[in-house]
Formats: sequence, structure tokens, C-alpha cells
Amino acid sequence: MKRLALALLASPVAADPVGQALFLDNCAACHGEDGTGIDSEPDIRGQSAAQLKRAFNGMDAMPEFAFEPDEIDAIVAYLQILEDQG
Repeated sequence: MKRLALALLASPVAADPVGQALFLDNCAACHGEDGTGIDSEPDIRGQSAAQLKRAFNGMDAMPEFAFEPDEIDAIVAYLQILEDQG
């Protein structure tokens, strides 16, 4: 049981479940569950928080999203956790 608790604490979902859920529901179809990109869609790992936040306003082929500021912050935090664990 103790190992399971430690594994959950070390996972991105435990660190930011809201950010993970938003990312998986809205971003993973193009950017992959780990942010590496699918087909010609870009790898978004390693992007700064400012770059990621700008992207939510829409750019190139990416549509604009109507996220609340706290939702954007949660997605950015989740992506930074993925990068740190990557």
C-alpha cells in the first residue's frame, strides 16, 4: 500500500489532476498524452509558460480555446510536470 501511495505521489496526475484532465480532453488528440506531438503536430515539451499561454489564443493550425485563466494555469503546470519527469 505504501508503494502505491508513493507511485501516485510521483505521477503527474497526482500532482495536477485538473491540468491533466484538461490536457487529455482538449490537447492530447494532437499533442499526444505526453506532449510529444502526433504526426505533424508540434512537440510542446520544453515550451516556456509564456509560450504555452500564448498558444491558447490560437496560432497557425491550432484553434483558440475558451479556457478560464486558472484552467490555462493548470494545463501549463501539468505540462511543466511532464517536462520535469520526461
